[in-house]
Amino acid sequence: MAVKPRTNHAFKRAIDVVVAALLLALLFPVLLAIAAVVKLTSGGPVIFRQVRVGKGGRRFVILKFRTLHTATPAYCAKPSSPSDARVTRAGRLLRESALDELPQLLNVLKGEMSLVGPRPEMPLFAQEYDALQRLRLEAVPGMTGLWQVATDRRGRIHDQIKYDLYYIHRQSLLLDVQILMQTVPVCLGGLRAIWARRRAAVVGLPAARLEGGRP
Repeated sequence: MAVKPRTNHAFKRAIDVVVAALLLALLFPVLLAIAAVVKLTSGGPVIFRQVRVGKGGRRFVILKFRTLHTATPAYCAKPSSPSDARVTRAGRLLRESALDELPQLLNVLKGEMSLVGPRPEMPLFAQEYDALQRLRLEAVPGMTGLWQVATDRRGRIHDQIKYDLYYIHRQSLLLDVQILMQTVPVCLGGLRAIWARRRAAVVGLPAARLEGGRP
């Protein structure tokens, strides 16, 4: 059964285009700096490309800054931790801060993605969707979403259908703004975690203790 969201699609699309274009212009120096770091520290291509499944099952090529070594297969299992040997030195920072996702602003401009929505999955996962999971394809995929900002998220993203269905049924401009606002501290939290681990390595203390958690 098709989902009928409350958001006006034309209005949402207009906001996506304006905000994505503005962010690309404002962040252009940052994008150049990241591209230079990726190129200088690990060689190979700066941009990672991978086929994903979007609204209505249409496939498109998602863009990211490359965070894995060039010998890593494009469709391998996702690294489970920053210490994964496949992750480049610069890639650890980019992945934890989500800065590797910034090239997807181009996907947003092209209409393949939205700023907010369910994350697009690889075809090998999408082809195994059951009837409930296929409802995820009723919405334009997003750069961020409820699952990304949830405090209780666990497991693989394609298994967390409850977040996507909640968003699809209740999506609105207000909900999009709330998710975007919550995305910023989540990304900053990744940077703080990196800083805490580096401090821990210097003084010989557990990172969790430096972050205010349990040692």
